[in-house]
Amino acid sequence: ISYPWWERYQPISYNLTSRSGDVEALRRAVEKCADVGIQIIADVVLNNLAAFQCCDTDAADHFRIVPCRPEQKIYDPKARTCSPLLSYPDLNLTGNDFHDCSMDYIPPSDIDPVKIKDCSLLGLPDLKTASPNVRSLQRRVIRELLELGISGFRVDAAKHMWDEDLEELFGLNDCTLKAPVVRADIVARTSAGVSFPPCTDKARPRLLLEVSDPRPKAGLRYTDYSRLGQVTFFDWSERITGLTLCHRTRLAQGQHPS
Repeated sequence: ISYPWWERYQPISYNLTSRSGDVEALRRAVEKCADVGIQIIADVVLNNLAAFQCCDTDAADHFRIVPCRPEQKIYDPKARTCSPLLSYPDLNLTGNDFHDCSMDYIPPSDIDPVKIKDCSLLGLPDLKTASPNVRSLQRRVIRELLELGISGFRVDAAKHMWDEDLEELFGLNDCTLKAPVVRADIVARTSAGVSFPPCTDKARPRLLLEVSDPRPKAGLRYTDYSRLGQVTFFDWSERITGLTLCHRTRLAQGQHPS
């Protein structure tokens, strides 16, 4: 069976046992990497769940929704899910644990921070990360990964989550460790000169937050997230290209680039 890459970003549960391996296999991999000084960063999807238009709960027949195929449940075949009704009984999640937004799709041109954070990204069920149920569920899997030896997390679609929710979720509000700002105008963090301690009760995990296409004038800023950890900086290639073109122009005009 050929699996598309995007299925990894549409979870139906937080079960760590999947077609990629089980918990013990992950533990052994983390330990082997630690033995040679390599830390493992887990790629986590906390903003949304899967949007498969199928249902294998008791509501399937009543609402005439097609049942889910086995290949649609590649990570947790036993999990019951009904995305069209926002029903995930094995996760103890109901419609109250999702943002209720009339927009099913957020176009790239939309710059409203509330819509970006509280509406569905590409039609994916948007988890209400302020919900006690959601926080309890996600904290449990984060804790489980840390206990396995995971050193940090790359948070997918972090821009689509409120920074204060992320702060609470990862328990950063009481943490004193802060990564330095490298350049104030870029306001993005790099790993240069930053020492991240092992994950213990008193040391926060390393965070790599995906924040694409910020709009400072609209209230979407890197600084909202850079205070929590490292932030992806997608504009670096454009800036380097701009500097290169600028220097070429100056050289062509007989000027020394400065």
